[in-house]
Amino acid sequence: MNRSLPFTVASPSNLPTSRRNLSTIPRVTAIQHWSSGESSTVVFDLDDPVQYEMHHVTSPDRIYFDLHRTELVPDLAGRSIRIGDALLKQIRVAQPVVGTTRIVLETKVLSKVSVTIEQNPCRFVVQLHKIDSR
Repeated sequence: MNRSLPFTVASPSNLPTSRRNLSTIPRVTAIQHWSSGESSTVVFDLDDPVQYEMHHVTSPDRIYFDLHRTELVPDLAGRSIRIGDALLKQIRVAQPVVGTTRIVLETKVLSKVSVTIEQNPCRFVVQLHKIDSR
């Protein structure tokens, strides 16, 4: 079952073409994570901006992103990182098909999700925020 979640998407017109060599595709080179009681932030370092799709599925709850025209550095391929904070169980990354990087965030609770692509350094940033249940 897919559920709509609040999120933002970088449109292709907003993405600069900063690559020196257009024959190479951006690589996902590192993963970082920060958490607090109210939020969880996952950062993926990139060579250049990317286009992506976001999806949400249940049983178990997870949010996944397909980063188009990308590749993982060998150290990240097939990697699973246990998080265990208030919102996020684990992060998984894989390259299911050539040219697509899949990022899966296994979540504990329904969260507000925001995504940004930052420049200089180039990063794909996912923030999960606890939804106020008052």
